[in-house]
Amino acid sequence: MQVTLRFFSNERWSIRATVLTVLILIVVFALRVRMSVQVLLAASLLAMLAPMSELGHKLVFSFFLCMLMHFTSTRRPESTLRFWHTALAFALAVLVVHYVPSAVYTPFEENSVLRWITIASILVWMLYFGLLVVGVDIAPYVYAYIY
Repeated sequence: MQVTLRFFSNERWSIRATVLTVLILIVVFALRVRMSVQVLLAASLLAMLAPMSELGHKLVFSFFLCMLMHFTSTRRPESTLRFWHTALAFALAVLVVHYVPSAVYTPFEENSVLRWITIASILVWMLYFGLLVVGVDIAPYVYAYIY
C-alpha cells in the first residue's frame, strides 16, 4: 500500500488540497463529529492525499488516523461509539472528496480573487496551528464571537 501526501509542491495543488479540506470538514461537521484539533489535522492530512492514491488506500489511511485520534485522547465509555462515528464520517468524507470533479476546485485556481482568498485561508490555518503549538487556543474566542 502506498499513500502519498503532497502540499506546497505547487500553488495549484495547495489550493486543491485547501478546497478538499473544507469539503471534508463540511461532511464531518454535517455528520456531527465533535470538532477538535485532531479532527482538523486529520482533515488536512486526508486532503493532502495525492489523487493517484487508490480509494482503498485512502480509506485505510483515514481509519488509521481515526485510531490514532482515538487512542491518544482520553478514553471514556462513550469514546468507542464516538470512534466508530468519527471513522465512518471520515470514510464518507474520503469517498466524497475522492470523486470530486475538478470543476469544484478549478475556479479557486483560475480566479485571482478566489485564489488570494484561498492563499489567505492557508496562512490563517497555519497561524492557528502555530498558536496551538505554543499553547494558545483561540477557538473559544472565535466561537464566542460567532455565537
